[in-house]
Amino acid sequence: MREIPPSRLRITAALAALWLAACGGGGGTGDPVAGGGSAAPSEFTASQRVTTAPSFAWTQAYPAALIWHSLASDTTGDILVAGEAPNGRVHVSTNGGASWTSGNSPSGVWIGSAVSAGGARIVSLVYGGGMYMSTDRGASWTQVNNSPLVGSGTLFEAVTLSQDGQRIAAVVQNGPIVLSSDGGASWHQGVLPDAPQQRWWRWIDGSQDGRVLVAVSHNGEVYRSLDYGASWSAVNYSPAPQGEHWYRVKVSADGHAVAMAGNSFGGGPGTGIYVSHDYGASWSRGYPVVGDYTGIAMSADGSVIGVTMSTSGSSAGRVLYSNDSGASFVTLPMPAGDTEWRTITVSSGGDRWAVAAGAFNTGTAGHLYTARTGAPAPTPAPSPTPAPAPSPAPTPAPTPAPTPAPAPCAAPTWNGTTRYLPGDRVMRNGVMYVATAASANAWNVNSPPEWTPSLWAVTACSAPAPAPTPAPSPSPTPAPTPAPTPAPTPAPTPAPTPAPAPSCSAPAWSGTTHYLPGARVTRNGTLYVATQASATVWNENSPPEWTPSLWAVASCS
Repeated sequence: MREIPPSRLRITAALAALWLAACGGGGGTGDPVAGGGSAAPSEFTASQRVTTAPSFAWTQAYPAALIWHSLASDTTGDILVAGEAPNGRVHVSTNGGASWTSGNSPSGVWIGSAVSAGGARIVSLVYGGGMYMSTDRGASWTQVNNSPLVGSGTLFEAVTLSQDGQRIAAVVQNGPIVLSSDGGASWHQGVLPDAPQQRWWRWIDGSQDGRVLVAVSHNGEVYRSLDYGASWSAVNYSPAPQGEHWYRVKVSADGHAVAMAGNSFGGGPGTGIYVSHDYGASWSRGYPVVGDYTGIAMSADGSVIGVTMSTSGSSAGRVLYSNDSGASFVTLPMPAGDTEWRTITVSSGGDRWAVAAGAFNTGTAGHLYTARTGAPAPTPAPSPTPAPAPSPAPTPAPTPAPTPAPAPCAAPTWNGTTRYLPGDRVMRNGVMYVATAASANAWNVNSPPEWTPSLWAVTACSAPAPAPTPAPSPSPTPAPTPAPTPAPTPAPTPAPTPAPAPSCSAPAWSGTTHYLPGARVTRNGTLYVATQASATVWNENSPPEWTPSLWAVASCS
């Protein structure tokens, strides 16, 4: 571990007092359950464990040991945002941690960040220093100070951002929930159903479209919005102890899965990791260890969850992994030397991880590591294997054009307001899905199939095989009955008619191309056109289905 120069630890006494309150972690005994005297079990027994961790090959992604405090990533894991504390910078990588830039970011306590699709917008918070925004992947930063709600002295704690970069929600320590629906051009305050309106918030997170938001405080308060922050309701989180000192919360892409954990600052350590699979209506404890939880990350569908813990009393810091939606967790083997694990982020597919260590309150520096697994596959968009089904049929044009073969693949388009049951088939983005058995007891409304692979499976067309076999038998064409007119009727010119929309042809979308307004691309069998917003926004690595402000679905013209 490198020695931290005294200059790196210079901070005003007033801000230090507040920051130690904000930092949390490292101070608990590790033994008592909050509000009681009994000790929680130190680990699951081997027979209780369900999760089996894939192999992680950790790579030190940043050359120096620093006092890391926050991590965030885009859905792919290529864009990483890492914040230092106390007098550090915010660092951005656009290649998964291979190289970094801090741009013109000022020094401060970079307490939290959020990233939109492809890194088109990054919002980062300086504790006591305000909000900063980058629209060029961290090359430059601009302070957001267009409202008293986001002034430079604001004690921000956390921020979340919709994938199109338009909806921003942030929480302030001993302050309000602050919201924007236009990328930070204007701001308003979230209104709670009860007083006071200002709480000691610790974290906030939301669904990929910003519709579902969950905010937690270290005084045991949990509030949820299901309408982009327009209204809020208190969440009953039993069986967790009432008054649990919540510190971190994470929400799945569609908002149905939520994970929460506590930390010592509020008066006692967290009593475990609590998970909900119904938007916070009911909860279970997937990990019962009493300790200081410092970070939670989650795959898009909520099946893979990563959690960091710092050292608390006799309980050593660790990194936890679950691949069964938080029903069980195992401790990951980590590189030697670091125990003050502070923060974590995971790609939407659950296969790319970044973890960092550091402890502001003790001046302990740590390393930042990245890893890639070959296991879970719920990638953000369904680009894996499903070769778009609509177009393959025209090629085998065996003259009897009446049976064009897309019929067996026909299924209704997926609808976000419909409750599907096992066996139901739907189409989305040119791919056919079938509802799995898990849909029988899971609320799958507004659960896009590509986001929730536990509820949907990609399925091939089950009926006649694509048309090679159906037509060969008629080849002898003996023409017994149609004696008079031999074969002129079968359409004079055999197959020119099935010219399936040459005007719809467009190059496949590429994540490395910068598209300008009017540019057309295809992705997953859908035609998109770049909107006017692409003239001023960096739209590389911005999948069209993820960034509706930059792309519009187009029809053949």
